[in-house]
Amino acid sequence: MKNIMSKTSSDFKLVEQLCFRLLPVQILFAIVDVANGIFSSLFASNYIGTQALSAVGLYNPIRLFISAIGIILFVGSQILVGRYIGKNQMSKARNIFSLNVLISVLFIIIVTLFLVIAATFDLTVIFTHDEQIRAHFNQYLLGSAVGILPQLLGQQFSGFLSLENQNNRNIVASVSCIISTVALNYLFIVVLKLEAFGLALASSIGLWVFFLVQAQYYLGRRSEFSFSFKNLDWKDSKQLFKIGLTSALSRVYRGISSIIVNALLLHYAGSIGLSAFVACNTFMDLFWSVPVGMYTVSRMLISVSIGEEDRTTLNEIMRVAFFRFIPILTVIAMLVFFSSDLLTQLYCQDTSSDMFNMTALGFKILPMCMPLNIVYLHFAVYAQASSKYIFANILSLFNGVISLSLFSFILLPFWGINGVYTADVIKCIISIIIVVVYARVKIGRFPRTIDDLMTFPKNFGVPKDSRIDIALQSMDDAVGISRKIHRFCIDKGIDKRRSYFSSIALEEIATIIIDYGFNKPKHAISLRVTCKDDTVILRLKDNCKPFDYTKIRDLMNPQDPAAHIGIRVLRHIVQEANYQKILGMNTLTLKI
Repeated sequence: MKNIMSKTSSDFKLVEQLCFRLLPVQILFAIVDVANGIFSSLFASNYIGTQALSAVGLYNPIRLFISAIGIILFVGSQILVGRYIGKNQMSKARNIFSLNVLISVLFIIIVTLFLVIAATFDLTVIFTHDEQIRAHFNQYLLGSAVGILPQLLGQQFSGFLSLENQNNRNIVASVSCIISTVALNYLFIVVLKLEAFGLALASSIGLWVFFLVQAQYYLGRRSEFSFSFKNLDWKDSKQLFKIGLTSALSRVYRGISSIIVNALLLHYAGSIGLSAFVACNTFMDLFWSVPVGMYTVSRMLISVSIGEEDRTTLNEIMRVAFFRFIPILTVIAMLVFFSSDLLTQLYCQDTSSDMFNMTALGFKILPMCMPLNIVYLHFAVYAQASSKYIFANILSLFNGVISLSLFSFILLPFWGINGVYTADVIKCIISIIIVVVYARVKIGRFPRTIDDLMTFPKNFGVPKDSRIDIALQSMDDAVGISRKIHRFCIDKGIDKRRSYFSSIALEEIATIIIDYGFNKPKHAISLRVTCKDDTVILRLKDNCKPFDYTKIRDLMNPQDPAAHIGIRVLRHIVQEANYQKILGMNTLTLKI
């Protein structure tokens, strides 16, 4: 696939900048999601004992099953909202927000009652017959029940806040959650000796802090999204669940796989093996926050691009994954590998113990999964967003349960816990093989480019010969683009009048944006002109200060008819004009 390494297109820099601008806050979200497990495992191992750590491990499948529903709503909503935004259908996007909140609340009530009843009446015997571990487990369930509401609603709000570019609020919520969780863990475990109940309660209160910081934004009427029963359309709920189901099934598969692997470890490696596996995996989740953040950013961009049928941007998102994300994750994996002994000492001080050796081995092997798995994550979300549900579910099934469980079952009796760690790497390799094989079947030959791997439908987007893409990074780049655009429109059969006015108007808008909005070297504009069904579609996308043509054209001085002549003329020939600022990007679309 050597052609994958070909020269980047004109849109690559803009997509790359957007990805890395959105990435830090998404990594913070992922850290908040895993911080509770990390803090619980650290305080359990150092201040309570291995039985409490085993209880945290037993809760992991439940956590995965609970988050599966949250993921359905989160991913389904994010992709649907992205599609509607790409199609300029904001009323439908707002309907998705209301559906999301209502369904979330109903699920929260059911789950909270389930956890309280299971812990109160000792129904957790199905997880373990060890009475001491079960006592810790029941306490942990009661404390966790307090945090179900902020956990699920906070997860949903984070996605909508990201779409509205409310990164600062998300950062404050994330940092506040992490700080409060650490402080409360120390108070409840070290000072008050609340044991497993304190572990879970500290996490739950931290999640409440996270949620309340987010919720303030939706109470102030500043948001594009607000909850309303009025005109609530339930038709979208079916599509929402259908889209999000693949990601949820991935969590379910991981939950099933976790149960199977836990049982195998207890049988072949004992409670020490299970504790080492839980400790290593839980702390590795901190490093996994980076690829999860990368995947989340790409999911937002992919969903909007699917709505716009923007084949070029989809291609550039994948290029960022291959040429930027994979190298970064490879470096992180190497750092974890060389720090394995140091990280293991957070859980176990005795360097000669089996617990230390088993945990250190995990920190050496599991990091290799990160650069491999980012490929799977990107193609899985692309399959979801483009309605390739069968392919998406096959990927999730193999990555989530079949590969890991099968190879753990084969290798664990011979290699011990090393077999489980190795099985994790093998599952990532198998997922990449499935992507390549699927593309080979769909296109009838071995894939050589990213376009080949993505297997675009024939009717998706506009063919290359029916569009022209221009990237602008300075005023010099904008000078003379009208000639290129005019020549392109004429070649595509557009009449001289529309070709001329489209070209001069687009150049003028571009120069105004550069003059008005370029105040940093990283600013750039992506122009696209498309000729489709005798219609000229002009699209400008930039990361500058907002410039809304649909408003500014009405503010021009009527006493100076020569000023902004291109925009004045454009006003009389435009059939449709749409402007929106989503994910920090200004997008102006004009149909002539």
